[in-house]
Amino acid sequence: MPRKAPVAIVTGAARGIGRAVARHLLDDGWRVGVGDLPRSGLAHAYTKEARRIALVEGDVAEEATARAAIKAVIDKFGRLDALVSNAGIIHEKPLRQLGYAEVPVMVARLVGCAEARLRDRRQPASA
Repeated sequence: MPRKAPVAIVTGAARGIGRAVARHLLDDGWRVGVGDLPRSGLAHAYTKEARRIALVEGDVAEEATARAAIKAVIDKFGRLDALVSNAGIIHEKPLRQLGYAEVPVMVARLVGCAEARLRDRRQPASA
């Protein structure tokens, strides 16, 4: 029986490190949900991989986008194995001055939405 391909979400995947990570995963046989801001060139960056990607445009700092990303990936590939939170927020102050609430907003949103979605899938259907 063939092994099912693992599935990841990579944010900030239109260019730079996020694009390199997503391409590496695709080259290794993964299925990848790629996300980035609208007008970032995301769709153009993955024109040849339509069957192996789920494309989500939006700001993953917004809960609705995080939920849409998780839903799109699970609906298309049936699973989620990894999150690569590469999208960035620029804070105009030194790192040591950042407060707890300013640091991992996108990571928390993605993980929280993924947990909720996976928990919902495990619930038995009501009769």
